[in-house]
Amino acid sequence: MAGSHYTVCRCFESDHIEYGRIVSQHPLIDTYTPDEFRSAYLNGSLPTFDVILSYSSLEHSGLGRYGDALNPWVDILSLARAWCTTKEGGQLL
Repeated sequence: MAGSHYTVCRCFESDHIEYGRIVSQHPLIDTYTPDEFRSAYLNGSLPTFDVILSYSSLEHSGLGRYGDALNPWVDILSLARAWCTTKEGGQLL
């Protein structure tokens, strides 16, 4: 991870979802692949979030560029998934 989003993540406990496996040794940053995130949600171990921050991801989903399936509706599905994991009164940025 690099850039300003990493600075924000280091200041708060955060979770990061990425198509490919990433490694963070920072104690306040947990990482997930989409499959891991989905499994954690389904088995009830995924926390809810105060803020969902999406930077350069929704517009790339569903195009098949990162091993994901082609899906013209995946941006809408991704927003719905974000809503389902956001605490009441939380924000999507």
